[in-house]
Amino acid sequence: MKLHRLLCITTVFLLLMPLAAHALQIPAYTPNVVDPAGLLSAQDTERVNQTLLKIRNEQQIWGAVYLVPSLQGERIEQVAAGAFEQWQLGKRGADNGLLLVLAIEDRRSRFEVGYGLEGTLPDVIAKRALDDVLAPKMRQGDTAGAVIDAFQFMAGVAAKDPATLALLQQAEAGKRGKVIRGLVAWLGFVALVWVFQPLVRHLAGRRRAKLIAQHPELAGEDEHVAGSKARPRRFLGLFVKGFMTLNPGCFVLILSAVFAPAFAIIIALELLFLVLTLRYAGVRYRSAGQFRAFLERVANERASLIRKGHVAQSDSGAYTYTSAYYASQSSSSSSSSSSGGGSSGGGGASSSW
Repeated sequence: MKLHRLLCITTVFLLLMPLAAHALQIPAYTPNVVDPAGLLSAQDTERVNQTLLKIRNEQQIWGAVYLVPSLQGERIEQVAAGAFEQWQLGKRGADNGLLLVLAIEDRRSRFEVGYGLEGTLPDVIAKRALDDVLAPKMRQGDTAGAVIDAFQFMAGVAAKDPATLALLQQAEAGKRGKVIRGLVAWLGFVALVWVFQPLVRHLAGRRRAKLIAQHPELAGEDEHVAGSKARPRRFLGLFVKGFMTLNPGCFVLILSAVFAPAFAIIIALELLFLVLTLRYAGVRYRSAGQFRAFLERVANERASLIRKGHVAQSDSGAYTYTSAYYASQSSSSSSSSSSGGGSSGGGGASSSW
């Protein structure tokens, strides 16, 4: 029994060793910049440290920054919380610690806020500091400048600094503007999806009525190759329109909200599509000559289908599609394959600076 227990303990220990080896080890605290890999120069470290000391003296915010090359597979939230608790940041009883963690290779960042500052610096403010203040300079490679600006922004919000609050309001207005921009483009797209067919029918009907009023002899002409006995698939049409509203429509909304040039292009395309619709809807009714040319094309197509046995004339004189026509349509549609040599688009999403 003792040997069996010893083997079990040894096995568990060996299995846990790789996990322990790969876990990110939090170093000892070095005020106020913890940079065990030396990612900042001595001069940049001093700049950051002086900024944090000034914020501590003026705003009673005990800030610190922890820089790591990589998270080694751990979540940055866990690393930040673990470092915050291990170092016990902030003044006892005030809980006014503020920790910024930067994982350089992973391009991840996090502000961990002490309990005493959560009312003054809520999550939305920390998110704004990371996205709008820190991220741009991190993308430029200015790590020290990014850290300093992010902490100064947080301190400015805590102090209710007018310039910082104005910057925050400007960012919020810009965010609302992006949402409105996306909704405008999406509503234009949805209007085209749902109104296009009724609009075309309405315009064509008006132009036909005007043409017939001028040329009554064209009133009785048959404009269709043949009639169909199949029931109209109304629900299929509604499904397609709903799918277009939600699927491509979401891409239109997101692209327009995120990228101003995309919004301009989409709006221009929507307006162009609307103009072309107004211009060419019912174009065959523009003149008697155009309408007669259209009727001749219909008659030629009908004659061709009659020769193939796909259209027949009923006792009442009306032309209808035959069962052979529907059989040919079914066989041609079933010959297509979903395997066309396509490749994955590699879709996905990630958050980084």
